[in-house]
Amino acid sequence: MVTIPPGRDSSRHVVRIDRTVLDDLGIETFHPQPSATRRRGGQVELEFEGAGSRATRVSLDGRVPTQLGAGARDGDISAVVDGDVQTVSTRTWVLP
Repeated sequence: MVTIPPGRDSSRHVVRIDRTVLDDLGIETFHPQPSATRRRGGQVELEFEGAGSRATRVSLDGRVPTQLGAGARDGDISAVVDGDVQTVSTRTWVLP
């Protein structure tokens, strides 16, 4: 789950996720559904309708592909709030 804090421009919220995170972890579904999706280099940018003065929560669902080997998978997830990019580095361990 990604939580985007409310900002001055609460009409839209943007999440950027490394394409490798989506592919390696088999992420296929977002809730709520993004209103727009764009590719930006090695990232996917998802735009969501803002929740007004409340934080926007986005859940990511999927299944790790069975052919993916064991080991650590690293990537970044960012939220864009009022033009400021707030990034969290992630590490997911895939076990056999």
